[in-house]
Amino acid sequence: MDNDNVIPADVDLFFEETPKLGQEFHSLDDAQVFYNAYAKLLGFGTKIKNSTVNKAGVITWRAFTCSKEGRTNVSLRKTNKIVFERNRGHSRCGCPAKMHVSRNRQSNLWTVTGFEKIHNHDLVSPSKIHLIRSHREVSSSKRILMNEWGDANIETHTQIRLLENEAGGLSTMGCTETDIYNYSASLKSKFNGIDVKTMIHGFQTEKQRNCDFVYNYEIDSQKVLTRCFWADSDSRNAYLFFGEVVVFDTTFNTNKYGFYLAPIVGVNHHRQTTVFGCGLLSDQSTESFSWLLSKFLEAMGPRPHPKVIITDQDAAIARAVGNIFPNVSHHHCLWHILKKFPEKMNVSSSSYTELHKDLVDIIMSSESTSDFEQRWTAKLLLPELHDNNWLADIYEIRAKWVPCFVKHIFCAGMLSSQRVESTHAFFKKYVNKKCTLSQCVTRITRAIVRQRHRELIADHRDRNEVPQINSSYLMERQMAKIYTKAIFCKFQKEFDKCALYTCHMISSSAETKIYDVKRFDLSSTSSSATHRLTYNRSLDFVCCSCQKFEFMGIICRHILIWMRVEQVLILPEQYILHRWTKKAKINPVYQLASSSFVGSKLWARRVKLRLSAFQVVDVASLTEERSNYFAEVLKGAMDHLAHMDDGGGNTNQPSILSCQLQEVPVNDPKITKIRGSGSRLKHPSERARRCGKCKKVGHNARSCQVSQLERSQNCNKQFDLNLPDLEC
Repeated sequence: MDNDNVIPADVDLFFEETPKLGQEFHSLDDAQVFYNAYAKLLGFGTKIKNSTVNKAGVITWRAFTCSKEGRTNVSLRKTNKIVFERNRGHSRCGCPAKMHVSRNRQSNLWTVTGFEKIHNHDLVSPSKIHLIRSHREVSSSKRILMNEWGDANIETHTQIRLLENEAGGLSTMGCTETDIYNYSASLKSKFNGIDVKTMIHGFQTEKQRNCDFVYNYEIDSQKVLTRCFWADSDSRNAYLFFGEVVVFDTTFNTNKYGFYLAPIVGVNHHRQTTVFGCGLLSDQSTESFSWLLSKFLEAMGPRPHPKVIITDQDAAIARAVGNIFPNVSHHHCLWHILKKFPEKMNVSSSSYTELHKDLVDIIMSSESTSDFEQRWTAKLLLPELHDNNWLADIYEIRAKWVPCFVKHIFCAGMLSSQRVESTHAFFKKYVNKKCTLSQCVTRITRAIVRQRHRELIADHRDRNEVPQINSSYLMERQMAKIYTKAIFCKFQKEFDKCALYTCHMISSSAETKIYDVKRFDLSSTSSSATHRLTYNRSLDFVCCSCQKFEFMGIICRHILIWMRVEQVLILPEQYILHRWTKKAKINPVYQLASSSFVGSKLWARRVKLRLSAFQVVDVASLTEERSNYFAEVLKGAMDHLAHMDDGGGNTNQPSILSCQLQEVPVNDPKITKIRGSGSRLKHPSERARRCGKCKKVGHNARSCQVSQLERSQNCNKQFDLNLPDLEC
């Protein structure tokens, strides 16, 4: 056999060679690549016409032809059973150009058995050859890039611009914009029917890799997903250290099923938002919220309930919080309430500005509950506000949102749910209303990882940088070493401002001392507010009427000036909240509690041992001798544990690490209309033109096939003529 005629598989596509009878190829794919390369050089497209298959189902012969081979079956347009909405042009013209190959049984090579190079049409110029279908392809490299860009929530039209820029133009991109849009649509369509299963399998896989990962989901009677919740080990650990205050709210337009995204968040020691867990809910009912909050508590097992939960005024959320957190202080978002003032006050525009300013001042500046009630009641006696039912309603629930009613409780300085609102905005950079549920979970997870990286950056900064000190006071230097930079800046502001105040003792007893603190400002003629300090002798603790320390955990300027007067040089430990320090995530801050959650006993043991190990490592690493001793102890402990015959830690609980991916009997939800603002009314010039006869788009009544068929039939009946059908 003459091997000179065999075309290698890695042949250069840009060669000038015409197919010849007897030419051989190693495979059928090689033959197709060769003929397509030949067609690209000449300026025509190719297609597979037909093939011959033997009894074993193996292809033995194939015909490659010009893409213009054959003719369009126009008879379909003449039947009244099919109405074409678009009048597409004909591209086929019966071109005879072709190449036939057949398989040689002895050599297993493919031989050219037929070739026709004559075309009956003009060939395409090199500048337009990239528009022919057989010479277009979304390459594997482009698909990988599009997958990555899609996970980063980069829109398809932006991806096209990036690919165009990378290729140096649309003509050199290797595919058209339509090909890119089609591939993007195919990525989403591959999840049809298996979207929820894909999401749950992702949860199962993560559970196998990380036993601290938890998830839950619920289906209805039709086995359709209705709600789910998930939290990884980092989220659960964050709740261990910063779970005193929880903020909860929902948002929409994050997936194509209309499920609500419900992140549960808090604030870390850098005053950054940290996510404790996420949920997806099909509705905003009390049942759904109760389910989500109960699963959240189960997942957080060892940690006690939060002290405060902040939400908006949604009635369903309020009922759910009351059911699941009966002993938790539930606060309403102050920002949401203030935002409603313009629409709810119902007063003239001329008087609104002044009334609004006065009400906000009453809300924000009232130092005591009695002060607020007195000022608010007096203001509502005005004729413009006397009959306002909404103001009366929010007054009834004042204990849930007015600062002076809640500032005695530690809220990490938060009065509103804007922290979760900002989280929604952050997440929507990664998800959109076209996402599948599996894509939504994957992208939200990536967003959370990015959010945690900000905490990593802040930790690194605190370890390697020293904040700027504004004074020579020892206390300021002390707190610069203890607090994180974000918290130290808050403390430093109070420390700098305390010099503007004076402190005078007004009474003293065996148990307490009472002080008045007042701002000393020569430039102001008006008297400033007086704050009262109460010093408890037995507890050696002072509290201020502003309650900043109780509310935010940072000592106020009024106590700081008292300490200067009393010559307290170092801030006592009772005024330093551990959760704001650089070591907030190192030492244990509570006693682990028991839980009935499946897997939480194992997790509780892991947390307890991990926290103990942190302390031992800190002590052992101080000297080389201690480090060597501890290393030997660890080696001996590992050898001892390896020989312990206790069933490998088997309990009544199922093994997390041994669980396998299982087929889950769950169906995808129905795709719903996106929640939010409805479609705007469009001007007639913006609306798609419809046929007045069949009401379809793409043609008018004059060219409508239905209309012309009816007219033709009427003419035939009236004149008894065999008129041909008219084409639309």
